[in-house]
Parts: sequence; structure tokens; C-alpha cells
Amino acid sequence: MPFIRILVPYIFGIIAATFYPFPNLQDFIWLLIFLLVATSILHFLKIFSSYRYLWLFGLFSFLSIFFLAYTLTYCFDMRRSELYLGKIDTRQMMLLKVDNAVIEKTNSLKTEARVQAIYQNHIWKKKDGRLLIYFQKDSVSKKLKMGDEFITSIKPDSISPPKNPGQFNYQRFLGFKNIFHQAYVSSNTWKKVEWNRRFYWTEMFYKAQQNLLKVINRYPFGNKEKAVVSALVLGNRDEIDHDLLLAYSASGAMHVLSVSGLHVGLIYIIFTKLLNIFDKRKKYNLTRCILILLLLWTYAGIS
Repeated sequence: MPFIRILVPYIFGIIAATFYPFPNLQDFIWLLIFLLVATSILHFLKIFSSYRYLWLFGLFSFLSIFFLAYTLTYCFDMRRSELYLGKIDTRQMMLLKVDNAVIEKTNSLKTEARVQAIYQNHIWKKKDGRLLIYFQKDSVSKKLKMGDEFITSIKPDSISPPKNPGQFNYQRFLGFKNIFHQAYVSSNTWKKVEWNRRFYWTEMFYKAQQNLLKVINRYPFGNKEKAVVSALVLGNRDEIDHDLLLAYSASGAMHVLSVSGLHVGLIYIIFTKLLNIFDKRKKYNLTRCILILLLLWTYAGIS
């Protein structure tokens, strides 16, 4: 299958970049360019039309996809950027942007934030990085939402590695999301700001998800049922309590609470059937495909 032939080297490239990063990415970029150019030239000269040299096309294609995945994964790591926040040994004044949903815990509010700038030598310097933030719970912090920006003075701490063998590696899990530090923000030590407000697609999808969650909450279900429906349909697991998560995990059905390929496949079938009702003429096939793709990507963004 052509899809498998592309997927396998792509997965190998991601794994190699994650666990065996090369110190000099420039060499990989030049090698990738060489492979792409060489493959194009040989294809243009019809070298691959001969069965004798057909294996070369497979080899060059495999290596090109492998190094493409390696390069993209390597560049995704914020620690490679010149603007990366790095290690902070003292308290720093920072401009942060709430980068994910704000989840209410027992004694705090948890969210992810992206560093916009830090205040050094009486000027704001642009920086980049993601932090796990815990706010002290109060009436002001409860009003925070995705996309809000705030100023605070914090000293981020590194995420601790697992202490027991076989324990879930929360440090590595957050590392895959480019989060390597965390901080606690007390009340009256931060201030929300309104400047530099820009439009982000993620904020639009987040608002749409919250509106759909309000629709689900209108129905007379129990809290657990609403939490499961929210996870199944919208991929939102914020309301699922710890005991219910453990129950699903113990039964091996944890994947059900995440939007997976099965969910997307069902949504695709529904959209296809609905659009086929209006017009089945072949000349509208391209328009129908584009509409289905847009609807699927919209659903993926919301969930």
C-alpha cells in the first residue's frame, strides 16, 4: 500500500529525531535537499522506468521521507530556537499567553502558557517557550480563558522525572508538548493585559468547543454521563473524574475517551451521506470532497 510506504519512513524519522537528535541539523538539511534533487533529476531522465533501477527510486524516496520527518520533528523542539527561554535561575518578569484550556483543580487552576517576552535590563525582550502554570484559585483567575495575556514575576522550576521504575513519565509526556518547566502563580502577583491581542484559529476552535459543551450540559444527564459524552464527541476530558479514568484504564478502553480515527471515520460517513443527498452528479465531486475535508478539519480543530 502506498500509504504504508510513506508512513513507515516518516515514523522512523520522528523516532530518530526524538530519541537520537543529531547535533548539527544543517548536515541533514543539505542531505535532504540532495536526495530530493537527485530523485527529481533521475525521475526526469526516466532512469526509474527501467525495472533494473527501480529499487533506487524506492531507496531515495524512503530516505527523503525519513530525513523530512527528522527535520520537521527536530525543528518542532523549541529548545533548538535562539529565542528559547532556557534555564531561569532567578525571578523574572514575564509576559505570558494562556495557550490551552484553564482546568479547575481542588486548590488551584491549571493551564499551559506560552512565553511572549521577558523583562531584562529595563526592556522587553522577545522569548519563546511553554510553561505549565498553576494559578491560586480566586474569583479573578477563574475568569481566565485561552488567549488571555498576563504579566507576572516567576521563577520556573524544571519538571521532575519519575521517581519509581515503570511509573508514568510525566516529564517526557510534557516534553512532547514542548513543556519543560512549571510555575505557581499566587493571587495579586499577576495582572492581565489587553495589548497585542491577535486572532488565533486555536482560540476560535476553543470557543466553538465551549459552546458545544454548553449545549451538552443542557440535557438532563448525570455529571458522569455528560463528561463521557464530552470526551467521546469533543475530545474534552476536563470534567472526567479520576476514578472514572482509572476504571476506563483498567478495562483497556481508555482510547474510547479520545477522538480517534474511528470517530473521524464515522463523521466522514455522515458528511458523505448528507452531501450525497443534495447532488450526485459527478461534476460536483471535487466540490463535495473539498467541503468534506473542510468539515473534517473543522471537527479536528474543535476536538
